[in-house]
Amino acid sequence: MPGALATFRANLQRARHLINIHKDLHGGARGRPPTHLVELSRAALVFVVAAFDAYVHQKVLERLESGFPNPYPERLVELAKELERENPSVIYDTAHAADPKKHLVGLVDAALHRKTFQHPGAVEDAFELIGVDDIWSRVASRVQKDEGRLRANIAKFIKRRDQIVHESDFDNSAGRVRSIQRWEVEWCTELFEEVVLAMDVVC
Repeated sequence: MPGALATFRANLQRARHLINIHKDLHGGARGRPPTHLVELSRAALVFVVAAFDAYVHQKVLERLESGFPNPYPERLVELAKELERENPSVIYDTAHAADPKKHLVGLVDAALHRKTFQHPGAVEDAFELIGVDDIWSRVASRVQKDEGRLRANIAKFIKRRDQIVHESDFDNSAGRVRSIQRWEVEWCTELFEEVVLAMDVVC
């Protein structure tokens, strides 16, 4: 299975293919593209956010598979306690497994599959599992951007993803579907790529 970064890059390329299909079909025509072409932009944005979610999940697992931090990060201890509340025998089962580390990684993997890692706070929680307590500060420093603005821009695109997926991108207050521009999706793609490349270096 490809690593977290390789998987993200492959997924991001697919999102760019959607953007390029939009360009090819709309060409250099002026004005708003036909409705059905606009959906390519929505699909690309949703795909980029999903790729980011998958990257965070896989990156955390990769780090745990290479060795658990010592001492265990507080967030990882909290997750272990949560797992124990759900299954009181989890510690015994792990200790007596043929490969305790692999067994524990599997439990963490199952727990992570119940969560999404898109919003900045959730991403922060995920990296705290591997002992990285200041992921956004590190990323902002790496890309030389203001941390608050970086988080706000990420959150903006997560909100757009939620509007598209959960609301059909329909704005009830305006009584119409929200607009989306290709340049917005291109910015989204570039932003998440920049963030993930920085994350892969700093953690």
